[in-house]
Amino acid sequence: MANRIEKAVARAATVAKKQAGVDIVYRIGNASATFKAAKAGVRFLVEGVISAVDQDWLIEPADLEIGGRVQTPAPGHRLDVTEAGVKSTYEVLEVGNGEPCFRVDQTGQLMRVHTKKVQ
Repeated sequence: MANRIEKAVARAATVAKKQAGVDIVYRIGNASATFKAAKAGVRFLVEGVISAVDQDWLIEPADLEIGGRVQTPAPGHRLDVTEAGVKSTYEVLEVGNGEPCFRVDQTGQLMRVHTKKVQ
């Protein structure tokens, strides 16, 4: 049975996806999973013009089921996002601690995945 923290995290994830979620196609090679994820933060690198966008995503681990297994985000995985008719591709990147994602909550129900816009 879920404790209060687990229930609160589950509710927060549901609300974030419902209110601010965008459709994501998460790709590992030719395999993919489609789900909604919420943006968790964005950083722009400006050198005369915007040359890169780092975007974090809140993803429930269960959404990353591909080929019957829940996948762990890793560098090189890609997220295809279409917003307002514009398709963008983001690639999973390592963050400072060498991991491409980290758990947002102590229950492990929600990950914050770090990406960079590549297309």
